Amino acid sequence: MPAIPAPLDRVAHLLVTPDNPPRDDVDGMDSDRCAALHNAIYEHGWINSGRTAESFIEQTMPLCQHLDAEMREKLHPSLQAFLREARTLLGYGQHTNFFYNVRGLMISFNKDWYDPDPNRLLTLYGTYMAMATKLDGLVYDQHLHLATMNFDVTDELELYPAQPWRKLEDILTVWIEMIQRSKIRSVPSAGTEMTPWKAVSWTPQDLEECVELWGMIVETVERKMELETTEALVGLLDAATLDAARIPAEGFTQNFILRARKPRFKFVAPGLRIPTVEEFIDQPFTFAPKPQGGNSGDTPPILMFRSDELLHTADLTGFNYPYAGSAAIVQECPCGLYLDQCDPDMPLPFEDGCRLVLPFKLDGGFAMQGDSTPVEGYDTVLQLGLNPYNVRHPLPFQAWLESVYHSIEHGKWSVDALGVAGGIDVWKQADTEDGWQDYFTSPGPGGYW
Repeated sequence: MPAIPAPLDRVAHLLVTPDNPPRDDVDGMDSDRCAALHNAIYEHGWINSGRTAESFIEQTMPLCQHLDAEMREKLHPSLQAFLREARTLLGYGQHTNFFYNVRGLMISFNKDWYDPDPNRLLTLYGTYMAMATKLDGLVYDQHLHLATMNFDVTDELELYPAQPWRKLEDILTVWIEMIQRSKIRSVPSAGTEMTPWKAVSWTPQDLEECVELWGMIVETVERKMELETTEALVGLLDAATLDAARIPAEGFTQNFILRARKPRFKFVAPGLRIPTVEEFIDQPFTFAPKPQGGNSGDTPPILMFRSDELLHTADLTGFNYPYAGSAAIVQECPCGLYLDQCDPDMPLPFEDGCRLVLPFKLDGGFAMQGDSTPVEGYDTVLQLGLNPYNVRHPLPFQAWLESVYHSIEHGKWSVDALGVAGGIDVWKQADTEDGWQDYFTSPGPGGYW
């Protein structure tokens, strides 16, 4: 008897891709596609938490079976069709959790202040206490048939296009991609409210792809510098330097620096230089005392590539306390590219998240974050902004490297004897009518989320 395909393999043909986009010929939700993706995620978590495919069918059922006639009448026919196929468990017990950021299906109409039609917006998946004070979840718009994550009912939810909303199949595809990349894992006991789901701060695939992209950057710059081909040396810095800089052992930063190709130039991006040993050890945040009550496992912001300019930490908006704001434990820091702070106990930690701190604001109105809202302050260029798929989080380092490679390879940035030329002011191109798209990262299937 042939092996039965795993749940996620069975829906590979339904994932949203450039060649398989959301359909535009359906009235409302693409219910069959969305229900199949939903059930695949739920069954994957079920099986990988130690249960059987047979028990999944026996113990779950479509939510629509438990909605009364009055409730069903409030739902668009395509949403009713979805709920006739999408499986769930009643109640919010230990084994009901659908994904790391939502417990499971629900129907809640509580957003009538957004639109005269009280049935327009509903919460389709409820979230966890760890995510919010007043719980919300994935919100669905029955007029536009779009959805977005809104963890807390007190958050300032705005209708499309003021905030990013996406087709449900887009969102479910992204969640499946997170599982496939092992960013989110299903384990027998995650030991948290989200059991069986567990988020990791970085994955081996994240590291491999960053090391590969870095190598492509180095090779491209050295080719444009017309340097002779030589055997590649590995390691931006050695382990002793990382220890002296108090870089966490076995973390993403240490692994990347020890494996990255050593360049024969100084500037990796305009105005951002690869630090010397002495400069790297002189980290602005790793030596700062942790505040009382802080998490000893927190990774502070780590300065990877620095510029000569300094900025008051009170002007930073991307970093959280105690590294930014009027009460920051450090009063100023060098501008440059930082790997962002990471709390491993957060619901979705990103140890490979990054943030570019510039010595000037981009407030001309052209620079955009990934949610198409204006870049504000000194440290939000290239950031994703509000995320319709997940909690807000910093830009993945891989996305920054990809942007740098694109600008070098396609001649957006020039190269001279020291590496990438032009100085820090080149980043002001992000705030121009002709240049902003080269500094824009929109999250979505097949990309960054």
